[in-house]
Amino acid sequence: MRKLLKYILVMIILTILVLFYFRYTESGQKNAYTLASMYATHKLGIPIDIQKININQLPFVKADILLNKQYKVHLNGFIENKHMKLRYTLNSDCFTSNVCTFEDDIQIKGTLTGWGDHLKISGKGKAIDGNITYNFIKESKQYKDMSLTFKDVNSSKLFTLLHEKAFFKGKATATVNFDFINKDHKQGTVVYDVSVNKNNFYGLPTHFHTQIDIHDDLHTFNVTLKSPDIELNITEGKYDKNRKSAHAKYTLDIQDLSSLEEILKNKYAGSLHTAGDIRYENEKIYINGKSKDFGGILHFSYVNKILELDLEKLSLPILMKTFNIKSPILDANIIGKGTYNLTKKIMELNTTLHQTRLLPSSLLKSIEKKFSLSLQDDTFDKSSFSLSLKDANLTSNLTLANKHIHLILKNTKINNSYDAIGTTIDIKLPKHTAKGKLFIRNTGLKEKPFQEFYLTFDGSVEKYYNLTLDGLISESFTNLNYTLNAKRLPSHICTIVDDINLSGQVSGSLERLYIAGEGLAMEGKVKFKGKKAEEHFEDVSLQFQNIHALKLFTLLGKPEFPNGKADLNTSLSYISSTKAKGTVDYSLKKGMYKKLPLALKTHLKLNNKDISFSTQATLSTADINITKGAYNFDTNISKAFYTLSSKNLSPLESLIGKYRGPFSATGTITHKKNLQVRGLSQTFGGMIDFLYKKDMLYIDLEKVSLTRLMRLFDYPHIFTAQVNGNINYDYKKEQFLVRSDLNNTRFLKSDLVHTIFKKSGINMRKELFSQSTLFAIYQHNILAGDLILKNKQSHFIVKNTQINTKKDTVHANFDLRMQGQAFSGTVYGSLQDPKVKLDMKKLMRYQMDKQVDSVIGKGNRELMESMPMGGAAKDVATDMGAGIMEMFF
Repeated sequence: MRKLLKYILVMIILTILVLFYFRYTESGQKNAYTLASMYATHKLGIPIDIQKININQLPFVKADILLNKQYKVHLNGFIENKHMKLRYTLNSDCFTSNVCTFEDDIQIKGTLTGWGDHLKISGKGKAIDGNITYNFIKESKQYKDMSLTFKDVNSSKLFTLLHEKAFFKGKATATVNFDFINKDHKQGTVVYDVSVNKNNFYGLPTHFHTQIDIHDDLHTFNVTLKSPDIELNITEGKYDKNRKSAHAKYTLDIQDLSSLEEILKNKYAGSLHTAGDIRYENEKIYINGKSKDFGGILHFSYVNKILELDLEKLSLPILMKTFNIKSPILDANIIGKGTYNLTKKIMELNTTLHQTRLLPSSLLKSIEKKFSLSLQDDTFDKSSFSLSLKDANLTSNLTLANKHIHLILKNTKINNSYDAIGTTIDIKLPKHTAKGKLFIRNTGLKEKPFQEFYLTFDGSVEKYYNLTLDGLISESFTNLNYTLNAKRLPSHICTIVDDINLSGQVSGSLERLYIAGEGLAMEGKVKFKGKKAEEHFEDVSLQFQNIHALKLFTLLGKPEFPNGKADLNTSLSYISSTKAKGTVDYSLKKGMYKKLPLALKTHLKLNNKDISFSTQATLSTADINITKGAYNFDTNISKAFYTLSSKNLSPLESLIGKYRGPFSATGTITHKKNLQVRGLSQTFGGMIDFLYKKDMLYIDLEKVSLTRLMRLFDYPHIFTAQVNGNINYDYKKEQFLVRSDLNNTRFLKSDLVHTIFKKSGINMRKELFSQSTLFAIYQHNILAGDLILKNKQSHFIVKNTQINTKKDTVHANFDLRMQGQAFSGTVYGSLQDPKVKLDMKKLMRYQMDKQVDSVIGKGNRELMESMPMGGAAKDVATDMGAGIMEMFF
């Protein structure tokens, strides 16, 4: 604009020259146009064409001039007595300068008055898409009382004329007032305002205002920038033009960071308030400031495109919300320092995290549900975070730790070019650990970024299990291949030593995840597949082939179950923690139970909370068949029917004890808090009704053959009978208790019967005892009891019996009266070849009584014995006789 005014002034001076030197002749006038144009062109450095001058009516003059082939100037006024007053107009459709050229509609009218070294110039009109008004006094070496106003002009064109970059595109108003301007001094004020609509400044309607007070080379200034959510104030600004240095204070208030998304190239949230100072020295900009918007204090300084940060107890949740992370999972106070080189795009950050805690989140709920571990109340007092950014590659280290727990993400690398993250993780929780290399790369489309990830993991879990993962994962779909190798196999109950080598695939959505795999485990082949839907599984198939049965049952908490090689086939359409639907088939080959060979097949049918089952098993010589089995999860009651048969119990000695011969039974098995087995057997004739519950076996015998029953035991059979009674066995005390009545008891051929017959002539096998009882207790290899055999004429009583089954010895007292004989004695010695000691005194007394009764009668003998000393002679005789008999017997 100053050049434009200069053009106008020069044109006026040239016109005056032409008036005085070429006034009267036509040829002189033409020569004057040419010479004046050449002189003005040379003087101003731009083409000037003086097209017409009219001085015929002096002192009135007129002139038409073309500047730079585009500016049309018309002069009209009078000149006389060293004074002139000229009106001028300037029109053009283009603005051209030594800086730029652009289309513009220029229409300016003005006046020039004065003479020589004192000219007063004013004008107004249209220019730079707005209105312009100016007036000033031109003296020989300075300008005075300058006033220049631009109203609603194009700010972009205005800054282009000033050879400056236009920061704001909009309608601007500028006011320039100078008291004077000369070569060495100047004093004045410049006020500039511009309003920008949201389409021209990153979507923000903005108003910019600045005022500059100029006093020679010292400028003071204030700047204000306002939009609905932003206000920037620069105050107390001072600029020394000679030293080329500036200093100012500033305040920045941003109410909503989300409105700066276009400027910051990212979406932030919340507010920001900061204040500090700005300096410009040695062609460098220095900015210092601080903010309290993040819980603590953030100090920052900017020098030569390097930003330095000092973080003093900043709140991590507030920072996360600022970065538009709506659900932060971590709460901590951050203390540390950081630097960022804007030119090289290099950043370094080193911090410690204080009072670090995990915030409630779906991740914490998943950990608590999966591992029964609540982390919300833990404080991680040994935590830190560091970050390094170079060449668009970001590397960081994060440690969350206390005495019991730690989470370490080490050497985490983020490559923005590939949207990839690689890190080494180290996780330690109570009873759980994980270590390894994790890599995640964003594979989402440009229009839908961060929707799908490629993930790999290679490391260990729970210290001992080597796990690899490779595949895609997203919020809606997962497709991962995995391998699992270990030297041990865990369950919810225990962990066993085992070689595991499994591989498979996990695919589908998180709401419906398909899991499949196969390999080696439990010393056999394993194959499985199924769908996990929320809290249950569907279409589950498990196939275990030739596995180690003891390892399987140990994992299930049943190590007492039989060992061997097993096959397991499971097909379940539905299974959850409370119910299931499907079938399970289990078979055991070459099994062993209590050192006995076992073959087993079991079929289970699961129907929600009800299970039906059946089993066929062969245990050594015993065949076991369980049918109509039923179990209910709610009542925890199970019931089944069974049949048991064995041709010989002897091979089952390690399981049931030392028994012989066949045995069969049928009955029911129930379990309600305790196991209960009820059964019936006709193996021994008659009926045996037995019941097992609470470590007790109750046996009722009805018309059971004692002979057949005694074949169970490897002892000599002395007599036969029909037994009615009961037998109880206490498993805790390992004690048998027998109480029974013996009907129609007869003695069998035995060493005892033969010895009695040999020594007394009594044939016990001829006797039939209709009323008899047996009481016996067996515990700790000792059988003790009493046997009473009676009929109307005879009896045989065995008292204080002691049989040691471990040593095969017997000791018992007996009393016998039959077939005209009566004597007592003791059975002792080996159970296979017992010895008998008779009481001869009693035998002699009985024989003497028998002889006397034959002579004088029984009544008279008893009367004689009742008299004083009546029995003395018999006692002497029996003692002597007994002594003689014992010499022979």
